Amino acid sequence: MRCWRGLVHPLLLLTNAGLRDQLWIGDQHRDDLFALEQPQRPFLAQTVLELTGRLDARGEEVEPLVLDQPLRRRLEELRRSGLDVAVVALLHAQRNPAHEQRCAALLRELGFRTVVCSHEVSVMPRLVPRGQTALVEGAVHPVLDGYLQQVQGALGAATPLRVMTSSGALQAPDRLQAKDTILSGPAAGMVGAIAAARMAGFDGVPVLGFDMGGTSTDVFCVACADAQALRQVKEQTEIAGLQLLAPRLPIETVAAGGGSVLELQGERLRVGPSLRRSATGPGLLSRRRTAHHHRRQPAAGAAAGGPLPGGVRPVRRPATGCGGGAASLR
Repeated sequence: MRCWRGLVHPLLLLTNAGLRDQLWIGDQHRDDLFALEQPQRPFLAQTVLELTGRLDARGEEVEPLVLDQPLRRRLEELRRSGLDVAVVALLHAQRNPAHEQRCAALLRELGFRTVVCSHEVSVMPRLVPRGQTALVEGAVHPVLDGYLQQVQGALGAATPLRVMTSSGALQAPDRLQAKDTILSGPAAGMVGAIAAARMAGFDGVPVLGFDMGGTSTDVFCVACADAQALRQVKEQTEIAGLQLLAPRLPIETVAAGGGSVLELQGERLRVGPSLRRSATGPGLLSRRRTAHHHRRQPAAGAAAGGPLPGGVRPVRRPATGCGGGAASLR
């Protein structure tokens, strides 16, 4: 879910007048402050509408909310154009959600299928992280909800379904928020690694985890695999330049994953996640298609089919499907 392009649902954003670009600009935090070129963070809203009306920091109304006929007609036009997901992110809504609730009621009346309010995803102050979290929820929720419905349908209504969250906990689908699943894969890897370490008798020593998936390579390190190891939860994280108010385990992304694509951009190679055409797994060692992270050695000068750095040779076996190939290193 960290690869936004083409995988999330287009949406409408309603925010206060004068703040059209606030969630795109963010707080101007830069990883490399003095870099001449700064990467542009993704902005998940396809259309932004500004609303007249404002609350102060105590949640008291200083300007009435205006939901007039021109706004209604514009929303109807957008709904007819195919937009059916809307996010409402207003100043100080965590103190008083009344304005957001009135907007949500109008959107649902006009037929918007999914409506997300920023006060529903977090009760924390600061519009930028709360609004960006709401945008992620609105973009990912329709995709995740549709998938979980398919899974539940295949399992049958009598089978209980639980979903892993970024904090390492299991949650029922009807109580799940999509923003809490953004790092669920790495979290599941950490939960499994801690359990395996304890079962093997290594609960009193430091544990280092390394998890290469299709999208990213993630690592964690804990002092020991005791009961406290899975309680070290962070309340905020940053994904693709977006601030998310979602509890997560202390996992760090250090590299691209096995399904990442090597792309030539000008005179440089760029590595990044692209799940649309990638087939992950060791089976890629014997496939000659798009250059993926698993097969990056030829770009570094190693002969295709020859030994990897250090004299290690891949032993190829028939692939069993996307991500199911069997390979070993000697």
